[in-house]
Amino acid sequence: MKYLRNEPLAKHTTFKIGGPARYFCAPKSIDELKEALRFAKKKRLKVSIIGAGSNLLIPDKGFDGLVINPQMSEVVVKGTNVIAGTGVPVQHLLNMLAKKGLSGLEFMTGIPGSVGGSIYMNAGTGKNEVGERVVRIWSLDKNQKFPPEADPPMEEKIKTQNECKFGYRKSIFQNGKSIITKAQFKLERAKPADIKAKIKALWKKRLAKQPYNMPSAGSVFKNPKGEYAGRIIEAAGLKGMRIGNAQISKKHANFIVNLGRAKADDVLKLIALVQKEVKKRFNINLKTEVKPQVALKLNS
Repeated sequence: MKYLRNEPLAKHTTFKIGGPARYFCAPKSIDELKEALRFAKKKRLKVSIIGAGSNLLIPDKGFDGLVINPQMSEVVVKGTNVIAGTGVPVQHLLNMLAKKGLSGLEFMTGIPGSVGGSIYMNAGTGKNEVGERVVRIWSLDKNQKFPPEADPPMEEKIKTQNECKFGYRKSIFQNGKSIITKAQFKLERAKPADIKAKIKALWKKRLAKQPYNMPSAGSVFKNPKGEYAGRIIEAAGLKGMRIGNAQISKKHANFIVNLGRAKADDVLKLIALVQKEVKKRFNINLKTEVKPQVALKLNS
């Protein structure tokens, strides 16, 4: 497995923002992931995990450690149960399931992430969240307290749906203690043509409302209870607001887009401006869905 030096993280995020990682690797198996953790222990490196790179805002100075981008991509179908590796792109999984007549995850259409990232964030749209479909999750512990000359614990652990502690854009994996390796989902049978038609309709709806033609990290803010962050931001008169090369999308106010060479600092200033104005006008504290730090944590 290759370890790249000073790899630009902007290449690995949907925002196209971020400085270099001191080391970067993309393990394609559990054994390679274990090798990467041992490499980090030996060199006393901090470790961060990224998936498809959505929901991340990486500082322009980058990350002085090892960034691991797990690429485990095996998909196993057993009846209506599907086990997918952490690195499987969400849209690839949906297309595969549609061909096999397995329904239940179509609501994830348009989410620009990986299986691991969707679990980490408990991704969802509308009234559905991926955690609702989870049966169990496999993961490796990432224990930074072990001395560099010793191997970290390398046995995969299994968590049930309840043990994952899913909430609105939350899961237990956000504590940074483990790395998702694969997930099992419970689905239902349906006609492939019906599933494909649903995915197509959802894509059409998303493309009409969201700026998929520009680099972004997806939705920036969590929706307040009973409200939509995009509607509030637009009502505050902030739609189209720009700082540097970062802009609140003219298409959907809960997206910040990179107009070209935007800096992380531009985005952070725009986030702070939105939070300040929304608080002042509506007394609502908007919380970010995007992770505005390089503590990339796990599987975005």
